Amino acid sequence: MAEVSRLLQKTEELDKRIEELAKREKFKEPISKLRCFAGIDTMVALSVVSGIGDFSRFSSAKHFASYVGLCPGQHSSGLKTSND
Repeated sequence: MAEVSRLLQKTEELDKRIEELAKREKFKEPISKLRCFAGIDTMVALSVVSGIGDFSRFSSAKHFASYVGLCPGQHSSGLKTSND
């Protein structure tokens, strides 16, 4: 039990450090924008921001969403099917 308690405390400390890091000017705006999406909290948003780096490399939000796999699509008509 002592080991479980120690690990839980360590996890809480790391979560606090991540929250502090997310408040830095460099990350503040992109994280707040990503957190507008349901299911995306600070931890996920910071992971995306640090993984992507420079968002300006995407010409549009659609291209970014496509890159990270947020917008799979499929159009079908009769027997024809196409994926986006």
